[in-house]
Amino acid sequence: MRGNMSANEMTDVFVDEVKLIKVELSGYLTEMMKTKIDHVDRSFFEKFGQAVDRIYGTAATMGYSEIADYCKAIKDVTYMASRSDNMQGHKKVIRMMIECIQNLEEMCSWIYKPKEITLHKNKLIAEVRRAERLNKQEFYSVDKKSCA
Repeated sequence: MRGNMSANEMTDVFVDEVKLIKVELSGYLTEMMKTKIDHVDRSFFEKFGQAVDRIYGTAATMGYSEIADYCKAIKDVTYMASRSDNMQGHKKVIRMMIECIQNLEEMCSWIYKPKEITLHKNKLIAEVRRAERLNKQEFYSVDKKSCA
């Protein structure tokens, strides 16, 4: 079926998938926000990372490398948070998770606007660096980056 799809139709399928996963991501954040940071269920970091990993896979397959790199960075930082007791790190990751949902929302429209893509790609590249810094600063003692 996909062999006969145009590039725009494939982008539509990708955007629809992102919108569905975004609802799932929002649900995890909502559950996390119901408790104080020192009692947060760390499994939600991992669940968030697993959901973002699905976007990563599709983005990588479709050649959206900056989106894929961004999703991989978010996946890595959320997995690291799930393995850590660092509350300060958890707070920072939760902020990144909120921003991730916002970035995915914005991506669903700019992906169709070639003139805006470069600006947004640069923002995603900066976010990847930020996630990598956070991993080094807050989760340096965590050995395992993913659940694979």
